[in-house]
Amino acid sequence: EEDEDIVDPGGPVFLIDSTNITVDGVGVESTETGVLIAGGGDHTVKNCEIGGGEKEVHEGGYNIGWRGIFAVDSENNTIENNEVLNARSGIEVRGGSDSNKIIDNLVEGPTRQGINVRESDDVDVIGNTIRDCGGIDGDEEDTGLFAVVDWTGGGMSVEGLTVEDNTFEGNDPHVRDGSGETDLEALLEDNNFPEGSEVVDDYDNGWAPNAIVTN
Repeated sequence: EEDEDIVDPGGPVFLIDSTNITVDGVGVESTETGVLIAGGGDHTVKNCEIGGGEKEVHEGGYNIGWRGIFAVDSENNTIENNEVLNARSGIEVRGGSDSNKIIDNLVEGPTRQGINVRESDDVDVIGNTIRDCGGIDGDEEDTGLFAVVDWTGGGMSVEGLTVEDNTFEGNDPHVRDGSGETDLEALLEDNNFPEGSEVVDDYDNGWAPNAIVTN
């Protein structure tokens, strides 16, 4: 499929090996994934409301049981001006999803991971509000909670990540860097954090100890 507009599908949206589709103003709640983009690319997902329903889909209490908006192995997508509420993971791009743009979205918890960038290069994360993410499950194995993570692993890197003009509020922690190579001091300067926020290199989980927290 290509060159289509999706406005009211009546449920989750799955874009599989397709190109140039616009998903505009869709409302999805009480499901595993709101919008899935797998393969293909050049899509736009905008003005959507994902999650926020009363039904508990995941035992952690999440209305979206897996991912709010999820792009995997899909390039050149724009994810813009969406609201993702109470999803286990808000917005995630991974597995070779290069050159994606995540712009002017609201991701609000309770949520384990607000915005998650993994194994994808040249991703822009700009102008988003990331609120009340992380610190949810309480299980020791789930202490790797983050709003934005720059993760190098799985045989694929995260390079060229731009994180600017985002607002972080009430996250625990605000940012985690799984690569150990991100300039978190610059990221602290280029985004809006609560007063008293700082970079630490000894956050409590060994796989991603570099973080930005508010004390």
